[in-house]
Amino acid sequence: MLKIDFLDNKIILRYVFFILLALLGGTFFKDGIAILFSIVIIYFSIKGDLYRAIELFFIWFFIYDFFVGQGDITSVVISKYFSKPTFLLIVIFVFFINRIPKNLLTANFMIIWGIFLIITILSAVTQGQSPLVFISISAFFIVFLLMQAQGLTINQYTKILNLFIAVAIIQTAVSYLQVSGLISPPTTTMNDGFGGQQEWVAGLDDAASGTFGAAASYLTSWYAALISTFMLLMYFVTKKFKYLIYMSVVFLQFTTVDSKTILAITIMMLAFTFVRVFKERSNFRINLRHHLLILILIFIGGIGFFYAWNTYYEYYSSQTEDSSRANLDDVYDSEVQTTIDVVSANISDWGKIKGFQYIFNDFIKNNPIQLIWGYGIQGFDYNGKMGFILSKDTPLMQTNSFTNSYSGLIRQFAFNGVVGFILYLAAIISWFKKCSDKISNNYNLIKNNLLNIYLPFSFLAAFLYALDFTSIPLVAFAAIISILIKISQYNYVIRII
Repeated sequence: MLKIDFLDNKIILRYVFFILLALLGGTFFKDGIAILFSIVIIYFSIKGDLYRAIELFFIWFFIYDFFVGQGDITSVVISKYFSKPTFLLIVIFVFFINRIPKNLLTANFMIIWGIFLIITILSAVTQGQSPLVFISISAFFIVFLLMQAQGLTINQYTKILNLFIAVAIIQTAVSYLQVSGLISPPTTTMNDGFGGQQEWVAGLDDAASGTFGAAASYLTSWYAALISTFMLLMYFVTKKFKYLIYMSVVFLQFTTVDSKTILAITIMMLAFTFVRVFKERSNFRINLRHHLLILILIFIGGIGFFYAWNTYYEYYSSQTEDSSRANLDDVYDSEVQTTIDVVSANISDWGKIKGFQYIFNDFIKNNPIQLIWGYGIQGFDYNGKMGFILSKDTPLMQTNSFTNSYSGLIRQFAFNGVVGFILYLAAIISWFKKCSDKISNNYNLIKNNLLNIYLPFSFLAAFLYALDFTSIPLVAFAAIISILIKISQYNYVIRII
């Protein structure tokens, strides 16, 4: 039997040190660090070393947007093409596609995704957008496939899992440095929803995006949610306290951001995790003592967390002179409760529901062919449709991001149209079914629970917030699931032999 306890403090510390060194190097060498990562990743791809190529890719994938947000990568050619993580990912995929099992390349989810890509490319070409958009929107599946490729050892898989933990720790550390002002907030040029561009500079409530770039604090938090859930499941299997310690360190990232929606979804997700584990307590081999220990730690940790979050709002108020957010109680009364009341009293006008209707009606009225392939990214983000849809919300529903009609799923519906959106969902559901095997071992137990917990709550986050399945947390999720599948299959072979 394989050892279930993969967490290695030394490996995590080495990754933390390497990432910090890379962040520091980028500050001094700027474009040079991007060129260096790109060349080395391409070199290992040509050499046929999948592990080194994918290891460096993941590190670059997690820190690339930090350099962009800090303005350290100045060349457009480097930032948008040569060193862009999605470009490097397709390079790795091309070199190692022959190592991916054929039954995966021809699986139902890949066939559905292939049809979806054809429609997406046709939409892009007919609407003046680069057809290369298929690269970025396919990262979720490409990463999953690459981690299934032949040539990686169990030891290398577990090292990559430790890398993901190290990245989560870095997010907490960098987020605190950003809130304290020791690292300047990220900036970027964003579309204004009406076809124009505007410079976006993070305020204190958006500064803590870790290394995930500008306007990405919710992504950093959702990544923390992924690793926290993973660590909690690992604790229930291994019964080792160190997983709870790492979970606590990672979860501290939430005390640096104003993502109340993401926090609420995360708390719901962790609570749901407890329910699942309790129902499967015979498989997890846990007793009442383990549950009581967790409940005690949650109680103590909860008090500490809300004290820390209250301190964050006190600090926010002192730095911004915003008296309406002087503490947690004020924020709850003026924002959370008000938002709940508005949505409850006007549920039929709620933007998260009406947004689909606004877009569907616009498809029918102005261009019925868009029912097949939507506005495309160009049409929605850059040609004014996003602003047009948001402007149709009632005044009450324009209150904030929870009430209005902007969400990851609505945005995806706008990009892809009715047919494209159905194919998009069908591909993910088909992938979910493909990953849900019944091999009986601890790694598979963790994989199935993480799959059944994080994916549904990601859909909820995509419905209520701006999350999409091309984002960093979801790509990392696909990689973790793929790794757990490989290790559980290896474990099964050992048991059979």
